[in-house]
Amino acid sequence: MSGGAWKTIAWVAVWAVLGAGCTNPAEDDTTDAGDARDGDGSDGDVVVVTTCAEARLPDADRDGISDETEGDGDPDGDGLPNREDPDSDGDGIPDAVESQQPDCRMSPQDLDGDGVPNYLDTDADGNGIPDRVEGGEMDFDGDTAPDGLDMDDDGDGLRDLDEIGPDPAAPIDTDGDGVPDCHEFDSDGDNIADGHEGTTDYDRDGIPSFRDPDSDNDGIPDIEEEGDGDVATRPPDTDGDGAADPYDTDADDDGLEDGYERSIGSDPRLQDTDGDGFTDLGEDLVGTDPTDGTSVFTGFYVILPHCVDGVRVVDGTSCGPELRELEFGSAIQMADVMFMIDSTGSMSEEIDTITARLADTIAPGIAAEIPDVWLGVTEFRDECDDGYVPMRVRQEMTPDVGRVQTALRAFTDGGGCGYTTILEGMYQLFTGEGFGAELPPHMGCADFGYYGYPCFRYGALPIVMGFSDAEARGGPAGITWTETFPGARIHTYRQVIDVLLDNGARFIGVDSGDAHTDFRAISIDTGTVRADGTPLLFEIPSSGTGIDSSIVDAVVDLAHQVLMDVDTFREERPVIGDGIDATAFIRSVVPVSWAGGGVEGQDETTFYGVLPGTLLTFEVTFLNDFVPEGERPQAFRAKIVVRGNGVARLDERDVLIIVPGDRSIVIG
Repeated sequence: MSGGAWKTIAWVAVWAVLGAGCTNPAEDDTTDAGDARDGDGSDGDVVVVTTCAEARLPDADRDGISDETEGDGDPDGDGLPNREDPDSDGDGIPDAVESQQPDCRMSPQDLDGDGVPNYLDTDADGNGIPDRVEGGEMDFDGDTAPDGLDMDDDGDGLRDLDEIGPDPAAPIDTDGDGVPDCHEFDSDGDNIADGHEGTTDYDRDGIPSFRDPDSDNDGIPDIEEEGDGDVATRPPDTDGDGAADPYDTDADDDGLEDGYERSIGSDPRLQDTDGDGFTDLGEDLVGTDPTDGTSVFTGFYVILPHCVDGVRVVDGTSCGPELRELEFGSAIQMADVMFMIDSTGSMSEEIDTITARLADTIAPGIAAEIPDVWLGVTEFRDECDDGYVPMRVRQEMTPDVGRVQTALRAFTDGGGCGYTTILEGMYQLFTGEGFGAELPPHMGCADFGYYGYPCFRYGALPIVMGFSDAEARGGPAGITWTETFPGARIHTYRQVIDVLLDNGARFIGVDSGDAHTDFRAISIDTGTVRADGTPLLFEIPSSGTGIDSSIVDAVVDLAHQVLMDVDTFREERPVIGDGIDATAFIRSVVPVSWAGGGVEGQDETTFYGVLPGTLLTFEVTFLNDFVPEGERPQAFRAKIVVRGNGVARLDERDVLIIVPGDRSIVIG
């Protein structure tokens, strides 16, 4: 049956209900007079409609609207007054249908509330499209209300006014399929019915959800979040919070935005993507892989609620600092070893042997014993040289043993005086201060995060190995300076030692003649002594043949036998908490106890006289009185570093600080 034929039958049915003579007033009256009685004494009649005939009101065109109501107007100009015109406004929809009232005594319907009843209103539903344009008798959604009287032509739950757009003559067609939104169940083609999506603009981008391909702007199209591909079903609400997944930026309520989860590979609908028992949020906070069940967190973390004056701000419960004991190692991890060689004339007999042994045995031997070691080569001479400088760097610090060997094999003595200026050379080596015109200041290493002339590494233990056969000017042996140098400042022995101590440097002396007194003093004054108090000092023949693996052993001894003072410092390692100094959560790190090795003493910040390798326990106090708790957990990373003699990094521990939120997290 065609749509037009079906409509004709519908209008006939309506006409039959509303027209005069279709009911018996005696059967459907509203009084009991003259009626047969039921057993209960009443007539039992139910009034269904009150036609104009029943109401005894004239209705010339039999449209269910009294002649008095319709009057003699002729708005459609067809020559028939309204009381005689079955379609008073000429919009193609009979007045009997537009009236929408079964009772002749009631006013005909004014669907759009504009003061003009439907039967006289050429746009009865007020959607901007004339009823005749909408098709007269056409009923797009088959709900028996013609489109001209239907405020939702397609029956999708949204008003035509919301779907048509600003220009009724050109209704919006969001998906460009040739069907305007007001006649389409799924305007944006995302497999979600417009009625389910509604007109809410969840992401506040100015586009209502029924037209927005990504309603929550989470980077995942609605068509991927709607679930089953069936436009008739509602999209899922994974976390049951009342917001369906296409409108929820965190569909599984795990604390991670769906778009972010997509970027890291985790499932936006699963709180634990890899099923390893740790939530995706927890794994993301600590840096493990939420998609790999074998990637689990083994570090240290602490959860710190917002606690002010002993009261948790969010609920008023009591709270306080969190105390944790952490154990750290104290072995040397990084070392920078500088070979500092006397190249004056008195070294002519042994210098070739010394440099050859250093290149062939000592340099590769040290590299083999200490995994993270850098090496360098420097020469020092005496004041009598033309163009004198306290020292010259032949090879900056490098992990490349081959480059160090090349520099050593190119080494020769330069003749000249019999004393040395190793002390001033070491001062310049560490400060980069400069010495007159011949040795300008050198600060270039700072640009790369290093210091001194040869670019020592921060965090590494600097070790100077001095090779000489002569006394040092300005040293404990009593040899003084005799020359002056314009624009240069000669530093005292004490000033040199202070610079070495400030940088945590150690000194191993190798004497092939008369350097014993000075070298012994430097070793003792820098704390370069074994656990029994013996300084690390070597005596070799003037031929230089005493250079052997014992020198390597001395460097290893520094890592295992030379006592250190050990304290801690903190570094921020931000994860999520931008703008917050994570170290501020750590209020104190206090020495508590030790195991193995030995410690000479301790105070509130430092273990003193620690034998390398001793396990040290510190008590760490945490408190959060400055970061409020929010909807989602917040994470901050800090690092606690244990250092020897204020310089060498001995051990470190990443600490994850979590400020809780409404989401629960499981990270281990």
